[in-house]
Amino acid sequence: MSYSRGAPPGGVSLYLPPVTPMVLRIIVVLSAAFAVQVFLELARLGGVVTWLALTPALVVGRLAVWQLATYALLHGGLWHLLMNLLGLYMFGGDVERVVGSRRLLGLFATSVVGGGLAHAVVALAAGSGYVPVLGASGGVLGVVAAFAALFPQRQVFIFPIPVPIRAWVMALVFAAINLYGAVGANRGGGIAFVAHLGGMLFGYLFLLWTVRGGPGGGSRRSRPRFRVLEGRGNDNLFH
Repeated sequence: MSYSRGAPPGGVSLYLPPVTPMVLRIIVVLSAAFAVQVFLELARLGGVVTWLALTPALVVGRLAVWQLATYALLHGGLWHLLMNLLGLYMFGGDVERVVGSRRLLGLFATSVVGGGLAHAVVALAAGSGYVPVLGASGGVLGVVAAFAALFPQRQVFIFPIPVPIRAWVMALVFAAINLYGAVGANRGGGIAFVAHLGGMLFGYLFLLWTVRGGPGGGSRRSRPRFRVLEGRGNDNLFH
């Protein structure tokens, strides 16, 4: 659940994001894919799942390049799936209302593939290329990064922090946690921290190039014909 100020004058309100069309489609696809995954595992057809998960050594050695996308369709359990769906629901709706359904799908897919590429490069360099990775967290965190860029002043609650924080602070907190996990004492730990970081980076870059036309702002034709107003002022970085 996200937290916003300014709906009543000077007040505070809790805000349930809308379930927008593309967010709903992604949720349905991820849920259906998890159901198929569970069925295959119960039917002792886990080898199919293995070829869909991201194993960097297979991407390079067997040219299993599809794994850079299909790993997002798999999850390590129901809790893993639900957390990703919750994050997509919380932040994806507002992003979709700004950039449109097709761009949200492109952002999510770019974040998934970008996160997979980042993980594959680092895993191969570290000699752990045979460890499979699965989950849509990179794609979801790419959406989170886009949300923070579009609505940097939006206030959100992030458990276990007891007070609301700005969206841009939230994005930095997520990035710092994953960076520490990737290079610190908790490196590994069953979580693909590098894929999370790659997803955030590629999600932000996708938004930067499609909304502003690149770091220099691009041409007027490359920019969307809208402005996003939030509360009492404009908190949108891309306008």
